Amino acid sequence: MNNRAVENQAFLNFEQKLMPLLIETSEYSEKEKIKKQYENAYISGRKFTGVGFFTDFIVEDKSLYLPREINLELGRIHVDLEGTTMGAGFILFVSNGVIDTLEGYTYGEDTWPKKIKKYSFKLINNDGTLTPSLRV
Repeated sequence: MNNRAVENQAFLNFEQKLMPLLIETSEYSEKEKIKKQYENAYISGRKFTGVGFFTDFIVEDKSLYLPREINLELGRIHVDLEGTTMGAGFILFVSNGVIDTLEGYTYGEDTWPKKIKKYSFKLINNDGTLTPSLRV
């Protein structure tokens, strides 16, 4: 496996740990349906911006969709990420009843690290404070 493939696999592993946390920590009552969408989704594209990324999803099974008027932003997870001074934040967009895009972004002047090595997940509480590290 070449270095690029190893880096891509490390990112995918990170993302696969992050997504269930974003969904589970949501206060949305139908989060089980969103979880099912994620479990049945595939990645249609990913773009790195220098300070973060966008991952686009497609869910083909329309029986898993929520009502079309449901538009949500799930984002109660902060990540202490090696290579950044302030960590990173994430938003999972649900558009027209289906998961659409995951956005990851750094804070301040940080750029997105070239490689994902060490990280820890923290819950952003309603008052903006962070919990100790979440286990995944």
